[in-house]
Amino acid sequence: MANICYTQYRVEGPTENIKRLANRINEDNNKSFYRGSCREFLYGTKMKEITSLDIQPMTGGMSVLSFEAASKWSPAIHQWREYIRKIVKGSEIYYYGEELWCGVCETNDVWKKYFDFDYVTMIAVSDLAGKKYCKTFIEYGEYREREDQYKKYYKYWTARELRGALLQFVPYRRRSNLELIEKMDTLILREDWYNSKGILFTIYPVKRLEKKLAHPCTNCKRKSDQMLTIR
Repeated sequence: MANICYTQYRVEGPTENIKRLANRINEDNNKSFYRGSCREFLYGTKMKEITSLDIQPMTGGMSVLSFEAASKWSPAIHQWREYIRKIVKGSEIYYYGEELWCGVCETNDVWKKYFDFDYVTMIAVSDLAGKKYCKTFIEYGEYREREDQYKKYYKYWTARELRGALLQFVPYRRRSNLELIEKMDTLILREDWYNSKGILFTIYPVKRLEKKLAHPCTNCKRKSDQMLTIR
């Protein structure tokens, strides 16, 4: 069976065109496969039907559409872009794609407009993992239910949130803030410390793939916090 990549999309454009796009996706999704439809590059079961709740208003007669689609191995971003821009010309398309078993954990949302998390964690609930670890990584972080859970918990964290969670398990509390952050970022990249404790746990950094020339938030106080190194 092929690995499934789940990709979330956010499409910005004129409200009427966004509504037309939502209707077209629903129509294609309920028909048999044919060339030119989004069924051509979908994988597995049908998409969840798009409703009015998935369309949110923006300023200036614009709206943003949110939906999720499955594909094989990696995001079908090139196919979706071509499909969307035939209906919503000049649209802005943001995506986050995830197939962790294939090492896919990526987005083009460089300035974190819609997908602001920096890491995804996966922890298996079992007798091997201590209660303290399970409590921390199950109760904290943003949770999103997935079809392929397999008794594992998937959580989404900003760098600050994940540092705070890991801080409970390491003896760095007396260090300066800058030194502590450096140590925590180093710890995020290591697997030996939590594997040695019998915890079934993995950290995946989110790759941000497309560099923007200018930050869209010119008056944002958190601008310096959002600056990223593009890998």
